[in-house]
Order: sequence, then C-alpha cells, then structure tokens
Amino acid sequence: MAAIAATLSIVVLGLTSPASAQWVRTRGPYGGSVSALVSDGAAVFAGTEAGVFKSTDSGMSWSATGWLGMGSSNTRALALDGHSVWVGTWETGVYHSGDGGSTWTHASNGLPGGVVLCLAPSGNILTAGTGVGAYRTTNGGGQWLPCNNGLSGYRIPFALVVRDTILIAGTDRGFYRMSLNDTTWTWTGCGFDSLQINELSLDSTGIWAASSGGVYYSSDDGATWINRFTLSGDTRFFSVFANHGVVYASTVDFVFRSTDNGVSWSSADSGLPSPQSTQAFAACGSTLICGGTAGVSRSTDSGQSWKDANDGLSDQSILALGAAGNSVFAATYDPPFSVSLDAGETWSMPIHHHDIPYLWSFAAIGTVFLAGGDSGIYRSIDGGLTWNTSNTGMANFAIDALLTQDSTVFAAGCCGGALFRSSDSGASWIQLSSDVGTYTLSTLAALGPDMFVSNGRTILRSTDRGRTWPDTEHAGNYAEIVRLIAIEGKLFAATGRGVYVSIDSGSTWVRTDWGKDDGGSPGWEVSDLVARGTNLFAVAVYHMQENADSESLFLSTDEGVSWRNITDGLRYLGRLALGDHDLFVGSLGVWRRPLWQMIPGLSVKESATLQVGFTLRASPNPFVDRVSIEYDASVREGVELRIFNSLGIETARLFSGMVESGTHSFTWDASGVAPGLYECIVRTRDGMRSLPIVLMR
Repeated sequence: MAAIAATLSIVVLGLTSPASAQWVRTRGPYGGSVSALVSDGAAVFAGTEAGVFKSTDSGMSWSATGWLGMGSSNTRALALDGHSVWVGTWETGVYHSGDGGSTWTHASNGLPGGVVLCLAPSGNILTAGTGVGAYRTTNGGGQWLPCNNGLSGYRIPFALVVRDTILIAGTDRGFYRMSLNDTTWTWTGCGFDSLQINELSLDSTGIWAASSGGVYYSSDDGATWINRFTLSGDTRFFSVFANHGVVYASTVDFVFRSTDNGVSWSSADSGLPSPQSTQAFAACGSTLICGGTAGVSRSTDSGQSWKDANDGLSDQSILALGAAGNSVFAATYDPPFSVSLDAGETWSMPIHHHDIPYLWSFAAIGTVFLAGGDSGIYRSIDGGLTWNTSNTGMANFAIDALLTQDSTVFAAGCCGGALFRSSDSGASWIQLSSDVGTYTLSTLAALGPDMFVSNGRTILRSTDRGRTWPDTEHAGNYAEIVRLIAIEGKLFAATGRGVYVSIDSGSTWVRTDWGKDDGGSPGWEVSDLVARGTNLFAVAVYHMQENADSESLFLSTDEGVSWRNITDGLRYLGRLALGDHDLFVGSLGVWRRPLWQMIPGLSVKESATLQVGFTLRASPNPFVDRVSIEYDASVREGVELRIFNSLGIETARLFSGMVESGTHSFTWDASGVAPGLYECIVRTRDGMRSLPIVLMR
C-alpha cells in the first residue's frame, strides 16, 4: 500500500453538550485498588483512583459518591470529623463534604503542590501531610498555613494522628510530635532516623506504627517507641490498624494479627485475594474491612477469614471492552474478566474466571460470544455466563484481535503472524497463509471481499478473504496503527498521529484528524476507534509541549471531516464499545452514555437503529393482536429481533439465533399487550434497523 501521506484540513467543533447529556458510571466491573478506608461506625468510605465510594451496610455493597472526576479523583487520604468527610488527593489537594459524600467543595487555598498524603482532624484544626511538609487549617480549608518548624529538611509526613492534644507525625525519617497549641515539632531522637513511617493507628492506650523496619508501639503519646514485630528479610510494613484489642499489620504480600498487644503474631490473610498488597483497614461495628490492590474484603471473625466485598465498587483499569446488544464484556487485571447482561447495571464474573488469563479482544457472532487473550480463544454459548477454551486448530496462540464477517470469524495475534479463520462460530479454527509475516497482528478489518490486517506499522490487504497476502509498502514514519475500521466503503486507520481514511481499499490515505501535529511536533495520538453507521468515536491523547497529556473523546458524524469533543468530564479514557443504545467507555471502571445524547437528530428510539443495508417489513401495520414481521438476510448470519414500547422498555423478544440467507418471517402475538406505538428492532453483525408498528384495538 502507499504510505500514509496527505493531510486533510478539518474543523474541530467545540459544541457544548445539552444539560441533560451526561456520562453515567456503571456499577462495575467490581474491584480495583483501594488506598484509603475510614468509618464512623455507620458508614464506610473507600478511596480509590476513580474516586470515593460509600457503604452503609458494613461493606457488603458500595455506591459512588459525588467525588468522581473533580480535578483529580485519585484519592490518597480520608478522614472523618463529625459530619464532615475530608479527601486528600495525589494532584489537586483537599476536598470536603458536609453531606455524607453527595457533594464536595475544593478546600485547598494555600496548599502547595497538590499532593496530600494524610489528614488528621481535631476540633476546628485539620492538619495535612503533603509532599512538601505539614500544613494546618483552622477554618475548614479556607486557608492553609505551613507548620514545618522543627521538621528537619522539610520531612514528608506520611501519617498523622492526634492523641488528646498531641499531634504525632510519621515521616520519611522517623517520628515527630507537637502540641496542637504549638507550631514547632520535636523529633523523637536517634534510632528512628532511617525509618519511613507509613501509617499510624490509635488504640485505647497507645499508638501503633507501620514502618520500613517493622511494627512499633508507643505508650507515651509518641515520645518513645519500641519494636513489636519484625520479619526476617523484607521488614517493610505498609499499614497497621488497632481495633477492640486486636492489632492488624500488613506487608506487601501478607496480613498478620496480634491479640496480645504485639507479643505474638499469626497469619490473618485466609480468603484474601492473591496477589494483593493490603493498604488500609477500617471497622464498622464487629465487621473488619480491608482494602488493597485487589479491592475490598470483609471479615466477621476478627481477621481469621475474609470474603471479597466489591459489589458496586469499581476502580478497574480496562484492558479490553466489548458489547453486543445489552451485554457488556470487560477485561481487567484482577479479576481478569467481568460480564454485564443489562448494559452495566449489574456485573458478574464468569464461572472459573480465575482460570482465564489476560484478554485483549471481544466479538459476537449471533448468540455466540468470543474473547481473545494470552491463551487463545474463549467461547460462550450461554450469554456470557460460562466460557470455555476454543483453540481447536490454533495451538494456543495469543490472540489480540477478532473480526466477524458474515458467518466467519477471523482471529489475529502474536507468534509468527498468527492469523486464523473459523466457519463454525469459533468452535474450530484453521490457520491462514503465513504471508502476513512474523510480527504481532493487532487489528483486523473487512471491506467487502477485501480483508486488512496490521502489525502496528504496516497494513496488509487480502483480496481472497485472508488466504493470501501480497507484499505491502511500509506505512511511513508514523506512529503505531492501533485500529482499523471499515464503514460505508471506506477504510479508517487510528494511529499515533490521528485518524486516516482510504477510499481505494488502502492504496492511498488522507489524514482526517483534528491534530495539531505539523510533522514532528507533539500532537494527537488516537488509542481507540469504533463506528456505528457513519458515526465515528475516537479516544485521543494530546501530548502537549509541557509534557502533560490531555485525554479526550471525540465524535464525528460525517466520516471524519469534522469532530466535536464529547469528553464532558471523563478522565483516564481507555477502550470503547458500542451496545444497542449506548457507547461504553473504559475509564477506571466502565461508563456509558446514550447514543441519542451525542448524535444530532437521533431520537431515543432511534439510538439503536442507525441505518444498515437490509429490509424490514411489518404486515398489517397498524395491526390488531397479531403482526407478521419480515426480514431479508443476504447471507447466513446471527439475528436478534425485539419489540420495545414507547418508553424504550423491551416488550417481546421474537428471535435470537442464526438464519440462512433469504426472507424470514416472525409473528408477534400482542393479544395481551396494551395498544399503542411500538418499535421493532432487528440487530445483526452489521448494525441495527427499526420499524415503528402500531397496535390497535
């Protein structure tokens, strides 16, 4: 193919979304990294990279608070003071909520740097440990002032607690303390200047410390410290928590407990996810809660056993995202795989999900779902509830890309240009020609009889459905090609320098992106691209001159000629997937937004009915009690036919399965249904078509 070369000037439209348009966070996939926990006995708050979550049932279920997408949602510290909830972040300082987390205000005036590592409230005084020392506010965060006198070399406070009127700080070089009525810190003395103190916890008579050199205890408000627990080898402890006479301490891999004030310790990680680094503890009544890199767990027997408790808590980085109808599939790190059958309202993990390795792609052919990953193909024939390996003829190649064309599935991956074809919905595979080279194949597309594959730098074309692959020219000095999409006779390529389009099956290319790249300076890097009808959705990162990255989500309704930003507050954008009615975005969890909110002129009912090239008829229409619906299939393919009422609620599902080419007729018996306007929606691999039908009495 010719190198991607020409540039097409386009206009970026900075349109404002309507007030009703918004992204909605789904409730999953469950789990993620929890860096902070705090509880007042009635409610528990969990801090994650994706924001703050709240539980009112002792950690059994969680809901997102209003702390999402505000500046930086990456939470490092949590504190409670009466009815107030305080949040310290990695980037933008301190936020405050006075209504249990529903609304938040920025409270960082005077705080430098934005990095807040710990918070300690006491009366009207709130102290914050930051990356540049300690700061204090006495007016609810309206003004912060430094309080670093005596903190030699501006020690970094990683942990703060208040015992009576004494403030104790654990820093990167030992312990400091001072009276809340004072402004000068006192160092506890020699012997601890090589310790990094990671967390402090109060019990009824003393203070516990987790440090780089073990677990320490003070019975005199931090004036002196004694070692209570040290492990051979790596002695770093990251969290400690005292509760009802039991002390819990965690290392990077293990959790321990002591019931005799640290004299003896025993293992306390039975049932915890593995691997996990436990980073925080909290208690709600008799229930103990811990949070770590694999989410939240609960214990009702003082830490002797644990169970996962991540229902509604989602802080997962999304490796791959797929959607078919109302089903959504998300690949993550741990657990590796989650499924929602109701457009993200609820999520579950497939049976034996721990046996599934990392997944990188999804596809649907009729009612069969496929996933490609490090161990080849996984296949589900029951709506995504159970998955089994399906590598017959494939020899366990790692699969990075899947493509369905008519009734055929293609799979591409690494290890010598692996390219496979299945004619039985992924049950078995045959390897195609080895002409595709020896590189990892990362994306596939089909345009009529032509098939395209890319290894990231080169695009190859086959005119015989993948049997042979003629030599092709290198794709020029452009960054990685991450996605190929074919729509309406055109081939689109998402690359590290924007989106390109070819109208001659890849022979020549024109850039159709919004980038500011002038041939060498930093510009837009597109990381994902999906299409519905003639509408393109693209995730792009703009690498600005000052080395900051700005992620955005764009929509083009004219095949790439113009684009508008539809990010609307989303952060950490990743993979995209299109369902029947919604666009799904992987963004520390999965978010969704109805298509009708983004595509001009598209009604609510039409959001799943973007035009595709097949015919749909209903007779009689209007009708009384029974109507015959006819659909013309040009090839053997998977079809789903459903009826919706005027509120968008599914009323009937008439068919879901494979049909042969030709005309097919389905009958809807609506004798027990209220009269009114209904919408018949047919879904195939290529898209949707709808037909309004009127039921009369």
